[in-house]
Amino acid sequence: FKITGGYLFSAVPSNGDYDGIDSNGNIYIEGGIMITAGPNQMMASAFDVEKTASMSGGTLICFGALEKDPSFSASITKSKLSGSYSTGTYDILIGETTIRTGALTATYSNCTAFSELGSLVSVTRV
Repeated sequence: FKITGGYLFSAVPSNGDYDGIDSNGNIYIEGGIMITAGPNQMMASAFDVEKTASMSGGTLICFGALEKDPSFSASITKSKLSGSYSTGTYDILIGETTIRTGALTATYSNCTAFSELGSLVSVTRV
């Protein structure tokens, strides 16, 4: 599928056989904001794509593991903050832009961002 704009938030339990975003095909991210939270395991993760995952615009924020990074253009910055993020809502500062999550439903490890807005600066519980 192709994402060209909008806002998508997906949070699944941090244990078990669940994926926050899962595609058995291809994902093309060209714009918009996607925030996903999922387990920190190889077979269950925040972001799981079987075939091609490519990014030329927008923002992808993942709490938990990524089965594989998307390939991304030079306009996209990848950055990561290690830590533990428990239930609740967070403000994520990327470059000079603040993005608010929906409610996380469990505790997740790490936060990884791919964004045309710049580097991941902070993740703050609100």
